[in-house]
Amino acid sequence: LISKACQQLVRLGLPSPSRAPAAGGPGGGQQVYRPWVIYHTSSAWTTFHAMFIFFTVWDALLLPVFLVDTELLDKAQPWIWPVFCFLDVVYFIRVAFHFRESFTNSNSAIVDEPNLIRLHYFAGEFVFDLIASWPHDLVALVLGTPSITAMELRLIKLLNVRYTLHAYSAYI
Repeated sequence: LISKACQQLVRLGLPSPSRAPAAGGPGGGQQVYRPWVIYHTSSAWTTFHAMFIFFTVWDALLLPVFLVDTELLDKAQPWIWPVFCFLDVVYFIRVAFHFRESFTNSNSAIVDEPNLIRLHYFAGEFVFDLIASWPHDLVALVLGTPSITAMELRLIKLLNVRYTLHAYSAYI
């Protein structure tokens, strides 16, 4: 039963207990399985990150087009706001995942201790991610502002482009 569960975890791209990275936390390098940690080296996380990068690039390329051509924004009104709502949900899911995502520390060790992960995220990019993920544009639409103003408020989402630039610099 345990071996079948491990095979299922491997198929999903999650690390199994036998191949979990060594903990950089209090385990002293022992291999400890942490089921609620998302390892940044797993294929599932890599796929989600690639989708996030695609959505960020889509947002960064389409936003200026809609801001320049208000007539196009009026034509796209029926479908563009549900798409933006979906993107906002994806951005919030990414913030939630960051609280469980392992990272590599300065000693090149994978840290998978949940308390250290949260502390690392709070000390680093949490504020930027929260500002970039907050649906300013949708709140403005609910409050009755014109669509162009709501679209201008969506420019704050361009803070997420830093992940795209980081992925590109890692690729080069």
